[in-house]
Amino acid sequence: MKTLGVIMKVLIVLAACVAAALAGIPSESEIQAHWESFKATHGKTYANAVEEVYRAKVFKENAIRIAKHNDRFARGEVSFKVGYNQYADMHTHEVTERLNGFRKENKRPAATVHTASNDSWPWSKKVDWRSKGYVTPVKDQGQCGSCWSFSTTGSLEGQLYKKTGKLVSLSEQNLVDCSWSYGNQGCNGGLMDDAFTYIQANGGIDTEESYPYTGLDGDSCLYKAENNAGVNTGYTDVQQGSESALRDAVEKVGPVSVAIDASNWSFQLYASGIYDEPACSSDELDHGVLAVGYGSDWPNKEYWIVKNSWGASWGEKGYIRMARNKKNMCGIATMASYPLNNETAARISGGPGHPLHTAGTHTREPDELGGVVPASGGLINPQWGLCSKGRRQSPVDIQPDKLLFDPRLRPLHIDKHKVSGSLFNTGQSLVLRVDQDSKHHVNISGGPLDYRYQLVEGYIHYGTHDGHGSEHRVNGYSFPAEIQLYGFNAELYHNMSEAQHKSQGIVAISLMLQIGDRPNPELRVITSSFGQVGYRGQSASIRHLSVRALLPDTDHYMTYEGSTTHPGCWETTVWILLNKPIYITRQELYALRKLMQGSPETPKAPLGNNARPLQPLNHRTVRTNIDFFREKDKNCPTMYKDHYYQATTWGEGNRLQSRNFADTTR
Repeated sequence: MKTLGVIMKVLIVLAACVAAALAGIPSESEIQAHWESFKATHGKTYANAVEEVYRAKVFKENAIRIAKHNDRFARGEVSFKVGYNQYADMHTHEVTERLNGFRKENKRPAATVHTASNDSWPWSKKVDWRSKGYVTPVKDQGQCGSCWSFSTTGSLEGQLYKKTGKLVSLSEQNLVDCSWSYGNQGCNGGLMDDAFTYIQANGGIDTEESYPYTGLDGDSCLYKAENNAGVNTGYTDVQQGSESALRDAVEKVGPVSVAIDASNWSFQLYASGIYDEPACSSDELDHGVLAVGYGSDWPNKEYWIVKNSWGASWGEKGYIRMARNKKNMCGIATMASYPLNNETAARISGGPGHPLHTAGTHTREPDELGGVVPASGGLINPQWGLCSKGRRQSPVDIQPDKLLFDPRLRPLHIDKHKVSGSLFNTGQSLVLRVDQDSKHHVNISGGPLDYRYQLVEGYIHYGTHDGHGSEHRVNGYSFPAEIQLYGFNAELYHNMSEAQHKSQGIVAISLMLQIGDRPNPELRVITSSFGQVGYRGQSASIRHLSVRALLPDTDHYMTYEGSTTHPGCWETTVWILLNKPIYITRQELYALRKLMQGSPETPKAPLGNNARPLQPLNHRTVRTNIDFFREKDKNCPTMYKDHYYQATTWGEGNRLQSRNFADTTR
């Protein structure tokens, strides 16, 4: 009886094992039903009956895999599900050969590396740039190994949105067709960094609308400059293998281009959950995707939010959550990078909804960023070398005897709306980024402007001593500091990226700062945050700033056609230099001069003396509506203490005449 009992127990155990092995495996009829549903859902047709039989066989193999894996998911053994997506009739090697076009062997190091910062950044438990409007809808690369191009455009789309507040879909086909000479091979694969290099050298990338995706290698490059949607001026690599550095970049910068190992069948058929694949390699990378955020579902289940380019029917509506802090799962942190935005170049800057914060950006070659500030000129941005060929560059020295008096110039109008944004230390400049997702924008109109402009950002230039600071000068005189406010032509163009290439695309208002005992109350909104931005990468929130209250009288000014004073020195800028300065206290200026170029560990040199050198006027005209003739008992509009001007004015019969005048600052 004991022997019989032992046999029965063995049989029960064997039966349980067989049942477990067969659990969830679909029957032939169920597989057939899945097959018919699969073909209808994905519009599958085949060349002939032989091909369909073969695909049905592959589908059956995958169906059994799916059933077994999902049974393990139901028992809590794995953290993700797989399913019948559009690749369920393909072998894994077919998918990887056709779609996974990341070419690691082409990799060249970037000039800068983003490392994990050691600052007191208030880390978010979850970041999802989709909810902030930084991410375009999921795209489909088709049967073309162009994943690298989708990863490239996704990262740049996010940075352009951060800068302009406008989300524009960029052209992957532009990259597929046109970046061969930079190392990419169209549908045969490529590298995101090589694509960033092409965009920089080409001066931009077209919109998806103007240069639509075909999923094929084009016979020729069809790029058109008039359809240019934006540009980058280089790229930054994220510290290799560091998920901490990648988290730093994703939270502080935005969507980041990443490469992963997508060679496993479980990735091919991924449906939902947190992808944790032990067979994944952290080094053998074959697929370019986009990290758009991170989060966690429960303890010890942290994940990255990753945008794929296999259409919305794959994964979680085109996305996959990949295990985070699991020894660099699938190599997600091995070769990550992001573009330096067009006007940011070697500096980094922020935008709507979130500051672009670079506490962890370190240069491979420190001398490039001017670890020692030049004694004269303050040329601490290497990208300014790209701006040397223009004929209408800024800043300039305003020569009073060259001013053209134009009484037709109207008063300048600035909206009274209050704005919020972020003030941050980029290591080269102190930049104010205005939130672009606000219901109310600050519009700039009137004056020499024929259109309405929308305020986007501001720069603060200053010196480490009183005799040097402002970028613009008046008869050789430099003010201690200068605030420059930039806006784009909102009537003709969608954003700054588009406007900077177009005629009358940008307006820049120059506001000189003079030392005084009575500070500008609105300036305090900015100066009170100086203590929070002492080192590169640190940022501070600016709330409820009234730009109109910050400015002095806007009726009188000087104006000329020039360029931005930061890369790429766009010669589409209407400059307006207000006649009167505003006042900053000695204490506020001292706090400003304490800001440093580097991090707390390596502070390098002071951030001051960050003015671009003066540029030649090259026969341009500087107009003004300031009537310098001093009338009895009336205050003259003024900008410079105890200085004598001679301005050219309109006389009778529309003839030019000279007028001498004196001016004092009150």
